[in-house]
Amino acid sequence: MKHREIIIAFLICSIFFFPSCNENESNDPRDPFIGSYNCKVTYENHLEPGHFLYKPDTIYFTTLIVSKHEIASFLEITGGTHVQIEINFHDFTFNGADYPGQRLWGRFLDDSIFMNTFMTPAALISWTYEGKKIN
Repeated sequence: MKHREIIIAFLICSIFFFPSCNENESNDPRDPFIGSYNCKVTYENHLEPGHFLYKPDTIYFTTLIVSKHEIASFLEITGGTHVQIEINFHDFTFNGADYPGQRLWGRFLDDSIFMNTFMTPAALISWTYEGKKIN
C-alpha cells in the first residue's frame, strides 16, 4: 500500500511542479512568416523624364526581413523598405498599417512574399517585391 501512496504523491507533485513541455511554445499565427526573403524588385516610374521625381524603370534585388510587431496582427518589414503591415490570417493577405503618402498591399504564399507599394495618386511610381524565404 505504501508504494501506491508514494506513486500517487509523486504524480500529484508532478502536476504542480513540472511544467508542461508545450507550455513555452507559442501559438502565434505570425510565426510562419517571420524570416528573411530574397526579393526581386521591379521599380516603375510613369512620370515624364523632366519631372524631379523621375528615375528610369529598373529591376534590382534586396533582402526583406519580416519580424513581429508589438500589435498581434501586425508584422514589420525592413530591408529594402521599412513598413508595418496588418495581416489577414484567413487568406494571408496584408495591407500597409503605417505608410503615409503611399499604399501597400501583398500576400504571403507558402514560403514566398509578394508585395506591391505605390505612391499616390494614380500609382505613378511603384515597387513590386517578389521573394522566396531564405531562413
